[in-house]
Amino acid sequence: MLVDVVLLRDKGMRLRKGELQPAVRGELELGDDSGSGLSFKRPLRVARLYKRIGVQSQRQDALLPLFDARVIRVEDDTLTITGVELSSEGDRISEFGQVWRCTVAR
Repeated sequence: MLVDVVLLRDKGMRLRKGELQPAVRGELELGDDSGSGLSFKRPLRVARLYKRIGVQSQRQDALLPLFDARVIRVEDDTLTITGVELSSEGDRISEFGQVWRCTVAR
């Protein structure tokens, strides 16, 4: 599904209306992952936003994926999805709560 996603948090901190960045357009995919290759080491639901790149239409992440993703609200043409975003700095990985507001692209 082609959607426009607005991130509602930055490193877990809720953003004010004036701090929100422009939407990122991409293909939304919600799926299950065994989690065996991740630090979670358990099955979980993952939300990804992809962009199609190049002539061969390769998929590339448009945003960091959301782990333990849950759809918490459905209104008209908008989904709100919450989950955990992983960020790496050097040899450390941080987990942050993130919320995506996904509006179906027209």
